[in-house]
Amino acid sequence: PRCRRLGLRVLDEYALAALDDPVPHATAELVAVRREIAGRAGALEIDRLAFAHQLQRFGDVAQLPTMAFFYGLESGQEISIDLEVGKTLIVRYVTRSEPHEDGTRTVFFELNGQPREIRVVDRTATPSRPPQRRIEPGNPRHIGAPMPGTVATVAVMVGQKVARGDVVVTLESMKMQTAVRAETDGQVSEVLVRVSSQVDAKDLLVVLA
Repeated sequence: PRCRRLGLRVLDEYALAALDDPVPHATAELVAVRREIAGRAGALEIDRLAFAHQLQRFGDVAQLPTMAFFYGLESGQEISIDLEVGKTLIVRYVTRSEPHEDGTRTVFFELNGQPREIRVVDRTATPSRPPQRRIEPGNPRHIGAPMPGTVATVAVMVGQKVARGDVVVTLESMKMQTAVRAETDGQVSEVLVRVSSQVDAKDLLVVLA
């Protein structure tokens, strides 16, 4: 029979289609069984889509040690993550900052001995201002931060016309500055940051009309 993969089980597509066909003199038990099969098939499909979404968002977390995945790291703790044969990451958690206005914290860590930092949402904190909007992947009119950092300069204002390649914002991170440029021609409709704003990678900085 022709089959298709649905979640973790292979179900006969004709059997699934037959679940909606009326059965003469069907008992209540048979009806219940048919409904349960249909419900489980739908749940498996939902699980598959949810897994694909999480995989796209966070990557393959199966490489993380179990305790680190469930409980996180203590200050000074170090773990090894084997990405593939011959490629291992050494991650050491250093500390975290106090909550920022948007309810995030800056987490400081070392990656193969090099200092790194990233802003993460602290779900226990009460933000005093709305969280920073994020870019829409594939939208050239959304200009986002390529990395975490501090806004050093804002070179545009609402209503200003920009051309592809124009600098709109300059970010500073670890004493190095990075120019963020427009990917397309357009007119600035929103500027979402100001000088000294703290941003994370993929935070939305400027929107073009």
